[in-house]
Amino acid sequence: MPSEQPDEVSDEQPDEVSDEQPDQEAEGQSSQPVSAVADQVPPVAEPTGAASTRASTGVVTSSKADKTITVRIERRVQHPVYRKFVRRSTRIAAHDEHNECREGDVVTIVESRPVSKTKSWRLLGIVERAVEHEADSASAP
Repeated sequence: MPSEQPDEVSDEQPDEVSDEQPDQEAEGQSSQPVSAVADQVPPVAEPTGAASTRASTGVVTSSKADKTITVRIERRVQHPVYRKFVRRSTRIAAHDEHNECREGDVVTIVESRPVSKTKSWRLLGIVERAVEHEADSASAP
């Protein structure tokens, strides 16, 4: 007999669960299946390893090399003695597959597998393009 009771309980649980919730309909909210709501959420980069990938935003300081950009990432740290916030920066070489970045662009880079001796970051996207000065282009004869 005791073995039959858990079977009855497990049979009833799937019948009680439903995709629609009547409380939301009463409040005037649309009742959509969970799969329809999940389709509206933009995809997020899934972590591939044990730890999630690191992403940073910085300014391109050099784009002279082929498929390589140098990005300066600034952070503010508090001085241990004077308690004033000081700017510290880190220079990172990142892989730019299509050579689409220029100096002054604000970019987002993510950590990746090593591409070369110094490059273990790759370009994720350009946040803001650098402003071209019209005086520079007008001064050329």
